[in-house]
Amino acid sequence: FSEDGSLGLGRVELAPHPTPVDGDFDSPVTHISAGSRHVLARTSRGRVYAWGSNAAGQLARTGVFRRLYPALVPLDAAAATVLAVHTSSFAAAEEGGVFCWGSANKHILALDDGSSKQILPDAVFEPVPIPELESRRIGRLEVAQAEAQSAGGVPALILIAYEIGSRSLRPWIWGGTAASAVISPRGLVLPPKMVVSKVAVFPEEPTCFLALCQTGTVFALGESLSGLLGLGSTERVAVATAVPMGGHRCVELAAGRRHV
Repeated sequence: FSEDGSLGLGRVELAPHPTPVDGDFDSPVTHISAGSRHVLARTSRGRVYAWGSNAAGQLARTGVFRRLYPALVPLDAAAATVLAVHTSSFAAAEEGGVFCWGSANKHILALDDGSSKQILPDAVFEPVPIPELESRRIGRLEVAQAEAQSAGGVPALILIAYEIGSRSLRPWIWGGTAASAVISPRGLVLPPKMVVSKVAVFPEEPTCFLALCQTGTVFALGESLSGLLGLGSTERVAVATAVPMGGHRCVELAAGRRHV
């Protein structure tokens, strides 16, 4: 049951059994992502559809509070993947770049250029490109969320965009808490030819990063007063450094609030 229409059934009533979403999709849906009260769907032709709550513009519509059924997002590019995060939306274009719309709270849309004269809106009601990622070909989008809610009930979030390279997969990071945030995407510099399979990030310490590569090596970068880098020191690490694993290959990496 959903009063916001996030079930996409065209009506507000209980659905006690699995029911097909009544969407006029242009082709089969290949990927879906759910925010707090809205859903994004990407089809095999790269079209993006959205439904549910539009309280912060996360459906890329104006004058509409909610959608009870899937509606096409006016995106000027074919999407490779989509990500719904809380009340914000993202779509990585097949030809390069990442578009964002919805709530702009906590720097989540990465539209802040760091200028004291820049006035950012509370919400964006149409897809706009993230400047730092405009020419980047992104293959995957992920989000990490802090356990605790920040002021106003909005969780502290960190977004990860994986850039596809000729011989590597480079992660770009942004977000964090209001007190400590990476306001625009920051690309992690790792050793050449290293293909990243997983990145561990921490919304409360957004300048601390761990990257698991397909070789089984974990690299640490940044600064952590909690010892999250696993290097036996709390000093800042400016160059990606391999975490000592006693000669073992790491196959999985999981991050808690302040432990790994």
